[in-house]
Amino acid sequence: MPVPTDRTDKKATMSLDTPPAAFTVPMSNISMPRWTPAVHRVMYAIDIVGYSSRDDQTHLHLRNSLRDLTGQAAAAAGVPLDSCYHEDRGDGILVITPPDTPPEAILGLFQVHLHAALRRHNRLASQNAHMRLRVSVEGGFVSFDAHGVSGRAVIHLFRLNEAPVFKAMLNTSGADIGVITSTNLYNEVVRSAPGILDPSAYMPVTVINKEFHSPAWVTLPSTPTIDPSQDPNPLTRIAVETSLPRI
Repeated sequence: MPVPTDRTDKKATMSLDTPPAAFTVPMSNISMPRWTPAVHRVMYAIDIVGYSSRDDQTHLHLRNSLRDLTGQAAAAAGVPLDSCYHEDRGDGILVITPPDTPPEAILGLFQVHLHAALRRHNRLASQNAHMRLRVSVEGGFVSFDAHGVSGRAVIHLFRLNEAPVFKAMLNTSGADIGVITSTNLYNEVVRSAPGILDPSAYMPVTVINKEFHSPAWVTLPSTPTIDPSQDPNPLTRIAVETSLPRI
């Protein structure tokens, strides 16, 4: 006589509508596209002038030095790097500040402290480890994902930093640091900001870089403020002329 049991024969009770466990895929393993809303941020990019002409060991030293200088200046300006999104760009750094960062903090205090830290570095550095920096500052909308950050504002930031007219002006001036910003930030922040920001220290230029064509403003803190079109130095006039659209 068979012995009664509460066990159920799984093979007999399995429904054809229930997929075998071997064919189920956990949702956590499925890569789903995620939409993230764009947010407005102040951002800056710093590039080491002449980086590619140095040797590999000097590259490592300059990268570490730039990060130290940026960290010191950012902390002094009240926007420490730990509170920002930042990327190592090899010969430079990209920093996206927190949403409540005032542009004056980057165009003013950060710039001043970065320049001071750079002077201290260069005073003790060998000729090969001497640094000159290009800094671009922009504000605009960006989107974040698992791979980083994107947005037209980021593209504009790097177009400003790599602008031929900006490079020419810095090279011919002999300054160890140059700052370029968009017309929007100049008009809304620099022009009306009292105190540490001096609108007269900025010179207007026209940036033509790939598909990007836009007015911008440049300041070279190590040099006296002049009207570049009236400068007797022909190299400065060449720099200004390169900012004009070619006919």
